[in-house]
Amino acid sequence: MRSRILLVATVVAVLGFAPAPLPRKDRRGDDLTDVNGTWEFVECQSNGNPYERTRQNYNADMTRERFTFASKGGGGGATYAMRLDPSASPPSFTWSQNNQVRWVGSYRLRKDEMVMIFGPGNRVEDRPTDFGGKPAWRYVLRRIRR
Repeated sequence: MRSRILLVATVVAVLGFAPAPLPRKDRRGDDLTDVNGTWEFVECQSNGNPYERTRQNYNADMTRERFTFASKGGGGGATYAMRLDPSASPPSFTWSQNNQVRWVGSYRLRKDEMVMIFGPGNRVEDRPTDFGGKPAWRYVLRRIRR
């Protein structure tokens, strides 16, 4: 009897100090740079007011390095070099043209939905970070194709 108690106590002590399993990738959350694909504009706002022109006329073609306003009717649209920083809090992005940062913002990505808040500027430190506020621009996008 005494040996059983000693055995149980030893097993409990050993298991109590066992290391926790390493986190699996899917437990760590979404890849905050997985933006590749075509996105539709679900909502567009400028200074808190609806801005329907973008939503009605454009989709967004995105990669980790590029954001393009793709006209729904064909033809071209503005293209920006995009830089994502998922390590910032909240994650940040910049849009550049001709090697000059023109827009700075924050983003929130959850699977196939992305919220971007941003404004003109060239310093990421000056980007909007309050998703409940009224930034210069707010886009809500839903991925429709990878």
